[in-house]
Amino acid sequence: MKKSNSNRGSASIQIGMDQNIGASVKRRSLEDAYFAETLLTAGGETITLAIVADGIGGASSGERASNLTVECFTDFVRESSGTDFPRILEGALQKANRAVYDEAQQEEHKRDMGSTAVAVIVHGGRFYLASVGDSRAYLVRDGKPIQLTSDHNFGEEMIRLGKLRPEEAGRNPHAGALVRSIGNEPDVQVDLGVYWNAREPEASAQARQGTPLKPGDHLILCSDGLIKERPDGRGHFVETAEFDPILSRNPPLEAARTLVSKAMGRNANDNVSVIVLQKPAGAAGAGKAILRWGMILLMLAALAAAGATFLPRLLQSATQTPIPAGDSILTGQITGEALYKESGQVPQTLRANSSLPVKPGGSLQTLEGTAQFILPDSSRVYLDRFSEVTLAQIADPRTGVQNNILTLEQGRLLIVLALRTGFSSTIKAPDDLRAQVLGSVMGVAYDPSESRLEVDCLEGACLVANAGDVLQLGGGQYSWAGRKSIGRVEEARYALWAELGGADPSWITPTPLPTATSTNTPTATKKFIPAKTTEAPPPPGVQPSATPEPTATEEILPTDPPDLTEEPADTPAQE
Repeated sequence: MKKSNSNRGSASIQIGMDQNIGASVKRRSLEDAYFAETLLTAGGETITLAIVADGIGGASSGERASNLTVECFTDFVRESSGTDFPRILEGALQKANRAVYDEAQQEEHKRDMGSTAVAVIVHGGRFYLASVGDSRAYLVRDGKPIQLTSDHNFGEEMIRLGKLRPEEAGRNPHAGALVRSIGNEPDVQVDLGVYWNAREPEASAQARQGTPLKPGDHLILCSDGLIKERPDGRGHFVETAEFDPILSRNPPLEAARTLVSKAMGRNANDNVSVIVLQKPAGAAGAGKAILRWGMILLMLAALAAAGATFLPRLLQSATQTPIPAGDSILTGQITGEALYKESGQVPQTLRANSSLPVKPGGSLQTLEGTAQFILPDSSRVYLDRFSEVTLAQIADPRTGVQNNILTLEQGRLLIVLALRTGFSSTIKAPDDLRAQVLGSVMGVAYDPSESRLEVDCLEGACLVANAGDVLQLGGGQYSWAGRKSIGRVEEARYALWAELGGADPSWITPTPLPTATSTNTPTATKKFIPAKTTEAPPPPGVQPSATPEPTATEEILPTDPPDLTEEPADTPAQE
């Protein structure tokens, strides 16, 4: 059961919500259910009510359990009277528990049916909370996320009882098994705690019921699919540190969609459901935001009037950049936190202006800031905040590999190609979407929720392609590729990429706006023929990739576009 995805709510609370079935091919049903709405109770109280339920039991049983939980819960609250909201929440979840339990006992194939639930009521500027299971609620206040609920699983229960230390609980194979759920028993103990510390006593946490919301506060309700650990050990599908930057830049609906999209971009293997509630910042906060954006628009207008736009200062001779060792890249400026991760390894926090040993398949990820990386062929990559790129292949003049192949898992990157004849960089994305820069500056953005790869060819020549078509772009042109289509050519969005410098304006310098190519723009009708695979010998100590990527050798000269119907020649590998 759910309400439509929109920014709804009373004058004091705004609502946004979104969900996804998950990236696993084994999942064929959406076992999460959610509801959020500002409504009038039978007792005449105007409240904002929200609940997320995560079904248990598999396939139709889990789906039925979560939907029944939400239906019974919302009916109970609607029919309630009075303002003892903690008891109203408790009664609503107990009613839902009994309904799920009774139905499970009536049919053999539903015996394991159950659900988690996390629910909130906002009334008079205060919030009231209840939970059963491991779906969570967070308060994001002044940029800091606070987990308000305590997971009701075996691991956390043993820690609370003092029987296991946290590191011992983490190794226990039953750590995630639920010890409370809707429908497992005839009666359920509803947790009415509002936790500042998830492991504090439940009784002390209950004293925070009715905590006032401050202007600008956000409440997040989510199923565990949003925040659970990734199977490859590379952190969580969405880190709590990512909440505030997303919430502060988006209204609730877009924030909910962005959170779900971020989890999906990291191949979330479970259903993902998110509700975002916001108490608006008020007139003072809105006035500051209007003033700030007004100043930005005035500066952009002044630059446009002067006939200038922005490009990175890195359009200098590549000889000014030292070439790292073949199995290393260099980090440049890093604002915020950036990680390097390899499968099965603990993520490594990156330091600015240092050498980083890498392997094919390793990934670079930014959290709250941006990062600059220098590849062995002297090409430079700017990675925007909350972006992730996998290093599939690294070009190196000494090995004969002439094409960097980077997989953009999500987010945005700007690449400045080194001025080397025959070298190029390919940016791949899921669904066989690709972009290639052959000289010399390209911005690429990928949104997993839309499966759309956007390409701004800021200088030189670029390609954008999907599985069936390829389109050539000249300097100053923009287009995009989706699974089944390629967009029309438009003007490149230079102002968009001007922001990629983040907090460091020295990365950006005004340069004359390149003129978009206006003649003989190729249409996306020719079949893209990938280059033949050429495996270069790996540097010492680096295992070769099990599935080497092709080395593309298309070459675009400034005045002579390539014939994309011809298969490119092999690139020789160094003996």
